[in-house]
Amino acid sequence: MLGIPALHDRGYTGKGVLIGVLDSGFEGLADTPCLANMKVAAKRNFVTGGEALSGGIHGTLVVACLAGDTYGVYRGAAPDASYILAVTDVERTETRADEDRWVAAVEWCDSLGADIISSSLVYNEFDTMQDSYTKDQMDGRTSLVARAAEIAVSRGIVVVNAVGNEGSLPWKIVTTPGDAEHVISVGAVTVTMSGTPLIAGFSSRGPTADGRIKPDVVSPGVAVS
Repeated sequence: MLGIPALHDRGYTGKGVLIGVLDSGFEGLADTPCLANMKVAAKRNFVTGGEALSGGIHGTLVVACLAGDTYGVYRGAAPDASYILAVTDVERTETRADEDRWVAAVEWCDSLGADIISSSLVYNEFDTMQDSYTKDQMDGRTSLVARAAEIAVSRGIVVVNAVGNEGSLPWKIVTTPGDAEHVISVGAVTVTMSGTPLIAGFSSRGPTADGRIKPDVVSPGVAVS
């Protein structure tokens, strides 16, 4: 659906590109065969400190879509890129501290010269009502992470972020930082037996609170792991 093999045939395999990936954890990375030759330029856990990539496996699944490479079996979108891995999110809680760590990781990626930042992390409702955002604040200018993402883009970094998984929940709409104007927000589709892509039920819907079209693009997001 994304035409990645054609890009690889033209030599676009990520060589010379530095990609930062922000997630909740990258457990099992060393035991994932398709990532045996992955180029890790730097790694940091902003939750616990140090370089341990504990916190869950979601980041590993994301990285496999990018850097995975098993000859004749599977190849990710950018197997020849180098990667910066940052653990920023605590899965068991939802607090503003997650946003603070996200911003710190973006600054760190910038300091290392990242070309692209990929994040599957989104923020809207937190554990306490007073900290939570409202739907009206999904305007790309209000949240801490949206403002940080816009600064990163202004410094030449391509920021790619999930639009959110709220499509079948009461929130329903885009979450931040996917609401930021210059962030490439990605929705999810499922591919039917006929090959026709349909928006996934869980994928957050646009537009933003101020009426801009989001998501910017969509990608397979059902049964891809």
